[in-house]
Amino acid sequence: DQETINATTVTNAQLQEMIDQGVTAALVAHDALRSTNGDDSHNSGTGTVGHEAAYGMSWKTLMKMMMDKYFPRNEIRKLEMELWELKAIKIATELMDKKVRTFAERETASKRKLENTSRTNRNQQQQQHSNKRQNIGRVYTTTSGGKKQYGGSKPLCAKCNY
Repeated sequence: DQETINATTVTNAQLQEMIDQGVTAALVAHDALRSTNGDDSHNSGTGTVGHEAAYGMSWKTLMKMMMDKYFPRNEIRKLEMELWELKAIKIATELMDKKVRTFAERETASKRKLENTSRTNRNQQQQQHSNKRQNIGRVYTTTSGGKKQYGGSKPLCAKCNY
């Protein structure tokens, strides 16, 4: 199968005529766009609004235009996310601070309790020790200075008195 290719022969004059028509159409479209723009800023009427135009608008329309220009929705979302993240960080920091304070207070309280217990034990031991000394002294002072008489049931040895 051979395909038949239909070739149209175009002369240089015909080609130039087609180019001229395309350029003319583009210039007409460009001029139409410039005439709708008014202030010739080449952005199809999305330029700045002058004082006269702003005074002629309703308040809601003006505020809507200002919100769209100065507060784009995607930027607002970014700011909201950043603010939420900062709040989350602040809450986490406060909770960690509270946990650390509670732990420190608990440690301090248990140390005080341990110190009080050890002081109490030390005082009790010292009191018991001093009481023993006092009791020993009492024992020595309550005995008579003379020899004790034998009170056993067996006969007494004359040499050793036992």
